[in-house]
Amino acid sequence: MEAFEGEAGEPPGLPREPVSQGSGRGWRDRGSNEREDGDIPKRQGRESIVTEAAGRIALRGVNKTYRKGVEEVRALVDVSLDVNPGEFVAVVGPSGSGKSTLMNIVGLLDRPDSGSCELDGRDVEELTSDELARIRNEKLGFVFQTFHLLPRTTAVENVELPLIYSSRHDISGLGEKALEAVGLKDRAKHVPSELSGGQQQRVAIARALVNEPEIILADEPTGNLDSRAGLEVLAIFQELNRRGKTLVLITHDEAIAAMAGRVVEIVDGRIVSDRKVENPRDASRELERWGGNGPNGGAGAGPRPTLEGGDGP
Repeated sequence: MEAFEGEAGEPPGLPREPVSQGSGRGWRDRGSNEREDGDIPKRQGRESIVTEAAGRIALRGVNKTYRKGVEEVRALVDVSLDVNPGEFVAVVGPSGSGKSTLMNIVGLLDRPDSGSCELDGRDVEELTSDELARIRNEKLGFVFQTFHLLPRTTAVENVELPLIYSSRHDISGLGEKALEAVGLKDRAKHVPSELSGGQQQRVAIARALVNEPEIILADEPTGNLDSRAGLEVLAIFQELNRRGKTLVLITHDEAIAAMAGRVVEIVDGRIVSDRKVENPRDASRELERWGGNGPNGGAGAGPRPTLEGGDGP
């Protein structure tokens, strides 16, 4: 498979150079010393940096300020947050509250000015640029409001893009398997312009899943979708969470946040509340009320996601 470098719509977080050369965007290079094989547990035919419970996130006293000309914008102010393995956490707040900045720091796409970010007990400041790139590629799965699909590339080729940088030994068939998991097996050879908005977002989810990450980070993933297509996406997330994936969902919509097991509210860069959701809304049940393809065919029309078999694709 070709690398399609430089084509418009390249997904954020995918390094443009091979992982072996490092791509610690936003992080200083601490070198690339390799650890002995005995110090790195194996996971499904690839080396892993993970040494503790997979999917644990810990932020401590995180601050982030951006400069716009002479103005300073405090995006995050003394943010401390723990996300345990297997949790489904929604971070909710108005536009400009710091939600996306929080996700970018957790996703190693940006760095805090002060404070610490730990993944599975490892302070990310202690990781080399190569390790950071590998974590982004293999441990974290990203889903954005904008689908970031390559326009002249088929659905399955878009899904397979992260595998270019993977250290897995056997990657054959993983793209097709990921598409089947989100109900798009029969759309594998279609380019994005031949897919509805809901189907394009499901392709983006399959791309996030293809490397079997422990953590899924989703930033306003339903923002460009109609109601039914949005429910289909949320049903996939809830099923992934039931299968043990850690999910962090960024949204401004309280109704969408109510589908998570925990809601963290952020305002003006500060966490103002953190509450458990006793009875989360069930997206699959709400989809059943639509029936057929929704009231007007909907952007999500097409095969329903099944997520059958295995722990994710």
